[in-house]
Amino acid sequence: MKITDLSVKRPVTTTVVYLALIVLGVFSLGRLAIDLIPDISFPVIVIYSTYPGVSPQEVEENLTKIMENTAASASRIEKISSQSREGTSVVIVEYQWGTDLAEASNDLRERLDLIREYIPEDASQPPRTRSRRLWSRSMGWPVCPYREACRSRSTSIWTEPG
Repeated sequence: MKITDLSVKRPVTTTVVYLALIVLGVFSLGRLAIDLIPDISFPVIVIYSTYPGVSPQEVEENLTKIMENTAASASRIEKISSQSREGTSVVIVEYQWGTDLAEASNDLRERLDLIREYIPEDASQPPRTRSRRLWSRSMGWPVCPYREACRSRSTSIWTEPG
């Protein structure tokens, strides 16, 4: 008996066999090892700081440019971009692939410690020790899971997990 004859004569059996194969495939896919998929860590550090009640131009001039210039002196940097909004400064430092982010974060933190006296008093100071690892791989952009932490007056350095 051919498979086509069996499929035509017994459609319920054929449907059940296909459904069983689909369920088995979905179950097996969930248990599949991911050893062959490399862990890709994007070499990005984001410096977030607040300067309450100040216009974007003043934030750019008194906070963002200072932190950008300080970050630019670090090694293995591929690109630096920033955004200055009313009361908020975000500096995104992209490193070359293969850069050790723990070492780069420590180096950047030391550099930011040197400019503390040039940051206005009302602005949040660059961080000293704490590093937060926040990154949404699906979005490809740093995110903050807790709104209160993002709105707080403390500056954070966010690094991609590595």
